[in-house]
Amino acid sequence: MFSGLEPCWASSRLRHLLARRYGIAERYVHAYVIGEHGDSETVLWSSANVGGKPLAAVKADDGDALDEEGRTNLLDQVRNAADQIIAGKGATSWAIALATGQILEALDQTTHSAVLPVSWPIDMELGLGRVCVSLPRLVDARGAGPLLPLVATDGELAAIRASAAAVQGTHQGRQHLSTLVDELTVTSMSSG
Repeated sequence: MFSGLEPCWASSRLRHLLARRYGIAERYVHAYVIGEHGDSETVLWSSANVGGKPLAAVKADDGDALDEEGRTNLLDQVRNAADQIIAGKGATSWAIALATGQILEALDQTTHSAVLPVSWPIDMELGLGRVCVSLPRLVDARGAGPLLPLVATDGELAAIRASAAAVQGTHQGRQHLSTLVDELTVTSMSSG
């Protein structure tokens, strides 16, 4: 089917932080954390909106718009949330349950669907190569649908490509390690 729970709960965390900043219910905040789970995950800031307005046009109660520094701070909070939760209570089980519930709810009924950042093989979409990274897709009873059209700046597309490259690098590293282990196993068995 698909995987990648972390961007779902990271997106929920981001929406929560944005909702608090703007004093609005989370259901009126639309923003996605995408990419791999880890340091290269990123946010589609250019498609984020609050109450139907582009995030760039929304001001907080203090009159400030979310600038580059504020976006970086929010992304850091989202990225570091798991570490803080684990330090505080030892596990991120509630976040995992939240993301699992979102996906299962979307899968449960043919009349219900959700747009969720889920990992799915993207082949050559966006020029990323054959890799799985989380991008917004329609999820319904049939599973993850096609990639939704992305509204992204050149910088955001570069961040998505960097995240895909990080996933590919990890995969290649694991394949190399697996080959080394196989070679060691064969060597030890033949010298046995």
